[in-house]
Amino acid sequence: MESAYNKFTSTLVYQSDAIISSIQADIDQIRQFDKEKEGKQRVWGASAIVAVVTGVALFLLGVMMEQPILVAGTVLGAVTGIACGIMWWLSKGYNVDDDRYQLLSGILRLISADTAKDAPVNVNMDLRRPDHKTKYTRKGTAGHWNVNFYEDSWLNLRGKLLDGASYNLVLIEKFQARSRWKTSRSGKSKRKTKTKTATGAILRIKPKAAKHGYLENLSADVATAVKLPNWVELKSVTMENGVLVLKIGTKNEWSATSPGQNQRGDGVEMVAMMFLSLYQVINLSKRMSKSL
Repeated sequence: MESAYNKFTSTLVYQSDAIISSIQADIDQIRQFDKEKEGKQRVWGASAIVAVVTGVALFLLGVMMEQPILVAGTVLGAVTGIACGIMWWLSKGYNVDDDRYQLLSGILRLISADTAKDAPVNVNMDLRRPDHKTKYTRKGTAGHWNVNFYEDSWLNLRGKLLDGASYNLVLIEKFQARSRWKTSRSGKSKRKTKTKTATGAILRIKPKAAKHGYLENLSADVATAVKLPNWVELKSVTMENGVLVLKIGTKNEWSATSPGQNQRGDGVEMVAMMFLSLYQVINLSKRMSKSL
Protein backbone atom coordinates (compact mmCIF):
# COMPACT_ATOMS: atom_id res chain seq x y z
CA MET A 1 0.00 0.00 0.00
CA GLU A 2 1.41 3.37 -1.06
CA SER A 3 2.20 5.69 1.85
CA ALA A 4 0.53 9.08 2.30
CA TYR A 5 3.87 10.81 1.69
CA ASN A 6 4.61 8.89 -1.52
CA LYS A 7 1.17 9.81 -2.88
CA PHE A 8 1.86 13.43 -2.00
CA THR A 9 5.06 13.57 -4.08
CA SER A 10 3.06 12.92 -7.24
CA THR A 11 -0.18 14.76 -6.44
CA LEU A 12 0.87 17.50 -3.94
CA VAL A 13 -2.20 16.49 -1.92
CA TYR A 14 -1.51 14.92 1.47
CA GLN A 15 -4.19 12.65 2.95
CA SER A 16 -3.70 10.67 6.13
CA ASP A 17 -5.62 9.15 9.00
CA ALA A 18 -2.91 8.46 11.56
CA ILE A 19 -1.55 9.44 14.96
CA ILE A 20 0.03 12.87 15.32
CA SER A 21 3.62 11.63 15.57
CA SER A 22 3.26 9.76 12.27
CA ILE A 23 1.82 12.80 10.51
CA GLN A 24 4.61 15.00 11.89
CA ALA A 25 7.15 12.54 10.47
CA ASP A 26 5.48 12.89 7.06
CA ILE A 27 5.60 16.68 7.36
CA ASP A 28 9.36 16.45 7.96
CA GLN A 29 9.61 14.52 4.69
CA ILE A 30 7.45 17.10 2.91
CA ARG A 31 9.74 19.82 4.23
CA GLN A 32 12.78 18.01 2.83
CA PHE A 33 10.97 17.40 -0.47
CA ASP A 34 10.18 21.12 -0.72
CA LYS A 35 13.79 22.15 -0.02
CA GLU A 36 15.05 19.76 -2.69
CA LYS A 37 12.66 21.19 -5.27
CA GLU A 38 13.66 24.74 -4.31
CA GLY A 39 17.32 23.80 -4.82
CA LYS A 40 16.64 22.25 -8.21
CA GLN A 41 14.64 25.29 -9.25
CA ARG A 42 17.58 27.58 -8.44
CA VAL A 43 20.03 25.33 -10.32
CA TRP A 44 17.87 25.09 -13.46
CA GLY A 45 17.17 28.82 -13.39
CA ALA A 46 20.87 29.68 -13.13
CA SER A 47 21.71 27.16 -15.87
CA ALA A 48 19.13 28.73 -18.21
CA ILE A 49 20.63 32.18 -17.68
CA VAL A 50 24.17 30.93 -18.25
CA ALA A 51 23.11 29.10 -21.45
CA VAL A 52 21.39 32.17 -22.87
CA VAL A 53 24.26 34.53 -22.00
CA THR A 54 26.80 32.08 -23.46
CA GLY A 55 24.76 31.74 -26.65
CA VAL A 56 24.54 35.52 -27.11
CA ALA A 57 28.27 35.90 -26.41
CA LEU A 58 29.15 33.21 -28.97
CA PHE A 59 26.93 34.88 -31.56
CA LEU A 60 28.51 38.30 -31.09
CA LEU A 61 32.01 36.86 -31.02
CA GLY A 62 31.33 34.84 -34.16
CA VAL A 63 30.04 37.88 -36.04
CA MET A 64 33.00 40.00 -34.96
CA MET A 65 35.57 37.31 -35.85
CA GLU A 66 33.64 36.08 -38.88
CA GLN A 67 33.59 32.57 -37.50
CA PRO A 68 30.37 30.74 -38.52
CA ILE A 69 31.11 27.92 -36.10
CA LEU A 70 30.82 30.34 -33.20
CA VAL A 71 27.59 31.76 -34.58
CA ALA A 72 26.26 28.19 -34.76
CA GLY A 73 27.03 27.87 -31.06
CA THR A 74 24.15 30.27 -30.52
CA VAL A 75 21.73 27.52 -31.52
CA LEU A 76 23.22 25.19 -28.94
CA GLY A 77 22.96 27.91 -26.30
CA ALA A 78 19.33 28.61 -27.22
CA VAL A 79 18.35 24.94 -27.13
CA THR A 80 20.13 24.43 -23.80
CA GLY A 81 18.52 27.56 -22.40
CA ILE A 82 15.04 26.42 -23.44
CA ALA A 83 15.60 22.95 -21.97
CA CYS A 84 16.83 24.41 -18.67
CA GLY A 85 13.90 26.84 -18.67
CA ILE A 86 11.45 23.96 -19.04
CA MET A 87 13.10 22.09 -16.17
CA TRP A 88 12.97 25.28 -14.07
CA TRP A 89 9.24 25.58 -14.75
CA LEU A 90 8.60 21.95 -13.84
CA SER A 91 10.57 22.33 -10.59
CA LYS A 92 8.63 25.50 -9.77
CA GLY A 93 5.38 23.52 -9.97
CA TYR A 94 6.58 21.31 -7.12
CA ASN A 95 7.88 24.18 -4.96
CA VAL A 96 5.01 24.35 -2.46
CA ASP A 97 4.04 27.04 0.05
CA ASP A 98 6.16 26.51 3.18
CA ASP A 99 3.62 28.21 5.42
CA ARG A 100 0.91 25.67 4.69
CA TYR A 101 2.68 22.55 5.89
CA GLN A 102 4.39 24.52 8.66
CA LEU A 103 0.98 25.69 9.88
CA LEU A 104 -0.30 22.12 9.97
CA SER A 105 2.77 21.11 11.97
CA GLY A 106 2.17 23.98 14.40
CA ILE A 107 -1.51 23.08 14.82
CA LEU A 108 -0.62 19.45 15.53
CA ARG A 109 1.88 20.53 18.19
CA LEU A 110 -0.84 22.73 19.64
CA ILE A 111 -3.47 20.01 19.97
CA SER A 112 -1.11 17.14 20.82
CA ALA A 113 -1.24 17.99 24.55
CA ASP A 114 -5.02 17.46 24.48
CA THR A 115 -5.02 14.40 22.21
CA ALA A 116 -4.44 10.80 23.19
CA LYS A 117 -1.17 9.49 21.75
CA ASP A 118 -2.96 6.61 20.03
CA ALA A 119 -5.85 8.74 18.74
CA PRO A 120 -5.93 9.08 14.93
CA VAL A 121 -6.18 12.48 13.28
CA ASN A 122 -7.63 12.81 9.80
CA VAL A 123 -5.79 15.26 7.51
CA ASN A 124 -6.46 16.44 3.98
CA MET A 125 -3.91 19.08 2.94
CA ASP A 126 -3.82 20.40 -0.64
CA LEU A 127 -0.50 22.08 -1.49
CA ARG A 128 -1.29 22.69 -5.15
CA ARG A 129 -1.31 26.33 -6.29
CA PRO A 130 -4.36 28.35 -5.20
CA ASP A 131 -5.07 29.07 -8.88
CA HIS A 132 -5.01 25.40 -9.86
CA LYS A 133 -7.66 24.71 -12.51
CA THR A 134 -9.64 22.45 -10.14
CA LYS A 135 -10.10 25.40 -7.76
CA TYR A 136 -11.56 27.77 -10.34
CA THR A 137 -15.09 28.94 -9.50
CA ARG A 138 -16.07 31.74 -11.90
CA LYS A 139 -15.08 34.72 -13.98
CA GLY A 140 -16.20 38.26 -13.22
CA THR A 141 -15.15 41.87 -12.86
CA ALA A 142 -14.08 44.17 -10.05
CA GLY A 143 -13.91 47.82 -11.03
CA HIS A 144 -11.72 48.02 -14.16
CA TRP A 145 -10.32 44.53 -13.59
CA ASN A 146 -11.26 41.23 -15.20
CA VAL A 147 -11.11 38.62 -12.48
CA ASN A 148 -10.77 34.85 -12.32
CA PHE A 149 -12.04 33.66 -8.95
CA TYR A 150 -10.68 30.60 -7.15
CA GLU A 151 -11.66 28.95 -3.86
CA ASP A 152 -8.96 26.81 -2.30
CA SER A 153 -10.11 24.68 0.64
CA TRP A 154 -6.58 23.56 1.29
CA LEU A 155 -6.77 22.10 4.81
CA ASN A 156 -9.36 19.87 6.46
CA LEU A 157 -8.38 18.52 9.88
CA ARG A 158 -10.51 16.24 12.05
CA GLY A 159 -9.94 14.58 15.39
CA LYS A 160 -11.05 14.07 18.98
CA LEU A 161 -9.72 15.71 22.16
CA LEU A 162 -9.17 14.13 25.55
CA ASP A 163 -12.44 15.51 26.94
CA GLY A 164 -14.36 13.62 24.27
CA ALA A 165 -15.08 16.64 22.09
CA SER A 166 -14.59 16.18 18.35
CA TYR A 167 -13.33 18.99 16.13
CA ASN A 168 -13.14 19.87 12.45
CA LEU A 169 -10.92 22.70 11.21
CA VAL A 170 -11.17 23.95 7.62
CA LEU A 171 -8.88 26.60 6.11
CA ILE A 172 -9.83 28.30 2.86
CA GLU A 173 -7.94 30.70 0.62
CA LYS A 174 -10.02 32.85 -1.69
CA PHE A 175 -7.80 33.82 -4.58
CA GLN A 176 -8.34 36.38 -7.34
CA ALA A 177 -6.22 36.60 -10.50
CA ARG A 178 -6.84 40.09 -11.91
CA SER A 179 -5.90 41.53 -15.28
CA ARG A 180 -6.65 44.55 -17.45
CA TRP A 181 -5.27 46.51 -20.36
CA LYS A 182 -3.98 50.02 -19.74
CA THR A 183 -3.11 52.57 -22.40
CA SER A 184 -0.12 54.81 -21.71
CA ARG A 185 0.16 58.46 -22.73
CA SER A 186 2.14 57.40 -25.78
CA GLY A 187 -0.77 55.26 -26.92
CA LYS A 188 0.81 51.90 -26.17
CA SER A 189 -1.35 49.24 -24.54
CA LYS A 190 0.07 47.21 -21.69
CA ARG A 191 -1.49 44.30 -19.84
CA LYS A 192 -1.37 44.63 -16.08
CA THR A 193 -1.92 41.77 -13.65
CA LYS A 194 -2.19 41.40 -9.91
CA THR A 195 -3.55 38.97 -7.35
CA LYS A 196 -5.66 39.32 -4.22
CA THR A 197 -6.11 36.78 -1.47
CA ALA A 198 -8.20 36.40 1.65
CA THR A 199 -8.17 33.65 4.27
CA GLY A 200 -11.22 32.06 5.83
CA ALA A 201 -11.31 29.50 8.62
CA ILE A 202 -14.10 27.43 10.11
CA LEU A 203 -13.74 25.54 13.38
CA ARG A 204 -16.43 23.12 14.50
CA ILE A 205 -16.38 21.57 17.95
CA LYS A 206 -18.95 19.03 19.09
CA PRO A 207 -18.83 18.60 22.89
CA LYS A 208 -20.29 15.55 24.59
CA ALA A 209 -24.04 16.13 24.69
CA ALA A 210 -24.40 14.93 28.28
CA LYS A 211 -21.66 17.28 29.44
CA HIS A 212 -22.55 20.40 27.49
CA GLY A 213 -26.28 20.15 26.80
CA TYR A 214 -26.74 23.75 28.00
CA LEU A 215 -25.23 24.96 24.74
CA GLU A 216 -28.59 24.37 23.06
CA ASN A 217 -29.67 27.65 24.66
CA LEU A 218 -26.69 29.52 23.24
CA SER A 219 -27.08 33.25 23.72
CA ALA A 220 -25.94 35.89 21.24
CA ASP A 221 -23.92 37.37 24.10
CA VAL A 222 -21.41 34.51 23.91
CA ALA A 223 -19.76 36.27 20.95
CA THR A 224 -18.11 38.47 23.56
CA ALA A 225 -16.18 35.39 24.72
CA VAL A 226 -14.48 35.10 21.34
CA LYS A 227 -10.97 36.60 21.42
CA LEU A 228 -9.05 36.74 18.15
CA PRO A 229 -5.88 38.49 16.93
CA ASN A 230 -6.59 42.10 15.95
CA TRP A 231 -5.91 41.32 12.28
CA VAL A 232 -8.64 38.65 12.20
CA GLU A 233 -12.38 39.36 11.80
CA LEU A 234 -15.10 37.35 13.54
CA LYS A 235 -17.75 36.28 11.05
CA SER A 236 -20.04 34.29 13.33
CA VAL A 237 -20.28 31.90 16.26
CA THR A 238 -23.33 29.65 16.20
CA MET A 239 -24.73 26.34 17.38
CA GLU A 240 -25.74 23.95 14.59
CA ASN A 241 -27.23 20.56 15.52
CA GLY A 242 -25.21 20.31 18.72
CA VAL A 243 -22.01 21.60 17.06
CA LEU A 244 -20.37 24.91 17.94
CA VAL A 245 -19.26 26.67 14.75
CA LEU A 246 -16.79 29.57 14.65
CA LYS A 247 -16.16 31.35 11.35
CA ILE A 248 -13.43 33.94 10.89
CA GLY A 249 -11.79 35.76 8.00
CA THR A 250 -8.85 38.02 7.25
CA LYS A 251 -7.39 39.87 4.27
CA ASN A 252 -4.05 40.11 6.06
CA GLU A 253 -1.20 37.84 5.09
CA TRP A 254 -0.14 35.32 7.72
CA SER A 255 2.89 33.15 8.28
CA ALA A 256 3.72 30.00 10.21
CA THR A 257 7.48 30.37 9.71
CA SER A 258 8.23 34.05 10.30
CA PRO A 259 5.18 35.74 11.87
CA GLY A 260 5.55 39.43 12.59
CA GLN A 261 7.82 40.02 9.61
CA ASN A 262 6.45 42.29 6.88
CA GLN A 263 3.34 42.77 9.04
CA ARG A 264 2.32 39.14 8.64
CA GLY A 265 0.15 37.62 11.33
CA ASP A 266 0.90 34.42 13.21
CA GLY A 267 -1.18 31.64 11.63
CA VAL A 268 -0.67 29.22 14.51
CA GLU A 269 -1.79 31.87 17.01
CA MET A 270 -4.91 32.47 14.91
CA VAL A 271 -5.92 28.80 15.08
CA ALA A 272 -4.98 28.53 18.77
CA MET A 273 -7.24 31.45 19.63
CA MET A 274 -10.08 29.89 17.64
CA PHE A 275 -9.88 26.75 19.80
CA LEU A 276 -9.55 28.79 23.00
CA SER A 277 -12.48 31.01 22.00
CA LEU A 278 -14.87 28.11 21.49
CA TYR A 279 -13.93 26.66 24.86
CA GLN A 280 -14.52 30.11 26.35
CA VAL A 281 -17.98 30.01 24.75
CA ILE A 282 -18.59 26.58 26.29
CA ASN A 283 -17.55 27.79 29.75
CA LEU A 284 -19.52 31.03 29.46
CA SER A 285 -22.66 29.18 28.36
CA LYS A 286 -22.24 26.82 31.29
CA ARG A 287 -22.08 29.72 33.76
CA MET A 288 -25.05 31.46 32.10
CA SER A 289 -27.07 28.22 32.26
CA LYS A 290 -26.38 27.81 35.96
CA SER A 291 -27.46 31.39 36.67
CA LEU A 292 -30.89 30.87 35.10
